[in-house]
Amino acid sequence: MPCNMTRIKAQRPDLDLGLGPDLDLGLDLDQAAKRERHLLRKSEQQGVVKRQRTTARTILPIAIERNAFHGAYVVRANSRHAALRCCIVFSQHLTASFDGKERTKRTILTMARMTSDTQSLPFDLSEEVAHARTQGRAVVALESTIITHGMPYPGNLDMAQDVETIIRDRGATPATIAVIDGRLKIGLKSSQLETLARTPDALKLSRADLAFAMVTGQTGATTVAATMIAAALADIAVFATGGIGGVHRGGEISFDISADLEELWRSDVIVVCAGAKAILDLPKTLEVLETRGVPVVTVGSNRFPAFWSRDSGLETPLRLDKPADIAAFAIMRKRLGMTGGMLVANPIPKDAEIPAEDIGAAIEASLAKADRHGMSGKAVTPFVLAEMLTQTDGRSLLANIALVRNNAALAADIAMTLADADQH
Repeated sequence: MPCNMTRIKAQRPDLDLGLGPDLDLGLDLDQAAKRERHLLRKSEQQGVVKRQRTTARTILPIAIERNAFHGAYVVRANSRHAALRCCIVFSQHLTASFDGKERTKRTILTMARMTSDTQSLPFDLSEEVAHARTQGRAVVALESTIITHGMPYPGNLDMAQDVETIIRDRGATPATIAVIDGRLKIGLKSSQLETLARTPDALKLSRADLAFAMVTGQTGATTVAATMIAAALADIAVFATGGIGGVHRGGEISFDISADLEELWRSDVIVVCAGAKAILDLPKTLEVLETRGVPVVTVGSNRFPAFWSRDSGLETPLRLDKPADIAAFAIMRKRLGMTGGMLVANPIPKDAEIPAEDIGAAIEASLAKADRHGMSGKAVTPFVLAEMLTQTDGRSLLANIALVRNNAALAADIAMTLADADQH
């Protein structure tokens, strides 16, 4: 039977979307509960999930109202599950309230994933990350290829631990992402982090082979693309990395274009980096991002950075100078219904950069050597980065560490601002 209690109450007529102040949404609770019982039985038969049967009463909302401040519809419910179900049934614009606190759908979905009825989800949250999500606190995703393919041991472990500490010191929670023995881990224990740092033969995982590593029980490090997928799956809005992939030099012939660019268009994650890696064709990389409608924002500069260098010689598409402004930009995009990620280019600190005129020759020499060795696809970037270490007498590694630390700090500040907005 239709739920007569489920009504929209427009608290401000000027915010009404034309649904009327007293519209019955007509949710058939019996049919909804019947459908959910059917899905649960099917899942149990497949051995995917086990949980208690859901009755019509468990999805009965107390009320659905229009928030007078931000215009979203608000679910007033007597349980977490009820709030979650209402968010799913009605609209992406819903927020939900229980225990006297109003929360967004993102938080409700994440909190529901913390419960025992979500065993079918293909990832594991660390205790630290799970606690942060249930508390509505800021979380910053971190990739793991920089650990396995970007730096040698033990420097890679020191860097990874240092970056996590920087994020914690700024009030957020780090979530280093990797696949360990076939399980996608969102947040790593100290022992897992060290094991990964000591695994030189770990797979380098992107969109194409992330699921493959999981079903075959392998261990792999996530690239920017795979980390974005995992972060979006776990409802983590901000991700810090060193530099993104892009269009490789000669890409108009080889069609060697990183999956990172496609993922920036697909996944709703803010990626904080020091620009695209300088070994790439940066003008073409920016063109692809523009074609895909991905916002590219440089922090504190009108020039797009080039990883080790603060100035690539290219004008930045957009500029913002404060974490709060970046967060506000992301929030407005969501309010407009826009999907996909945002690229935040954070120039390397001045005292750590290697100017483009100084590093150009080393890049050319490294790329030439990669070509002579027949490197292609995923093998190019780690080979060139390792060769750059030799060509620059270690300066490239020191710069890499400095820019990752810098990006982690900015990402934490953005995440804290978003979390604060989420609570209000």
